Amino acid sequence: MMTFVNMDSDGLVILPTHRVVHSLAGFDPAALTRAAEEFFTVTSLPAADASSYINTLTHQQGTAFVAVTRSGALLLRSRPEPVAAALAHLPERQRQLDLSCLHSIVLDRLLGLDAEKVREQTNLRYLRDAAEAVDQVRRAEADVVFLTNPFPWSNSRRWPLPVT
Repeated sequence: MMTFVNMDSDGLVILPTHRVVHSLAGFDPAALTRAAEEFFTVTSLPAADASSYINTLTHQQGTAFVAVTRSGALLLRSRPEPVAAALAHLPERQRQLDLSCLHSIVLDRLLGLDAEKVREQTNLRYLRDAAEAVDQVRRAEADVVFLTNPFPWSNSRRWPLPVT
């Protein structure tokens, strides 16, 4: 099954699907934080519920994610030059997508989840419900969850959507 969507359509909103990463051998949140600093400005967030994290995320300019681990939550805001270099192999329109950054840099490069592992969902689950995704980390059923924004958005506007 396939869907084609005009990326330039006004008012088009695709709700976020959060990435839940689990069963990684030797997952170390501190190592992830250190590795992420090459591509992202990393800011620790206070302990909160999923709706608070989503609220923080929706107010960011540019590509951003909230990563929640058992050690805490982090706001990852892309650093344009390193991210552009890392995504140079992708077509221009694809480089504009937050999820290209998440999959190519975070999942593949930083966590070692290549395209085959993602396709087979070896260590990855997809959830629409941000609260459930965060709860899976807190119940030790996942190593890290990456909360994402809806698509599309631009640097001048964000889509104010409730937590799903």
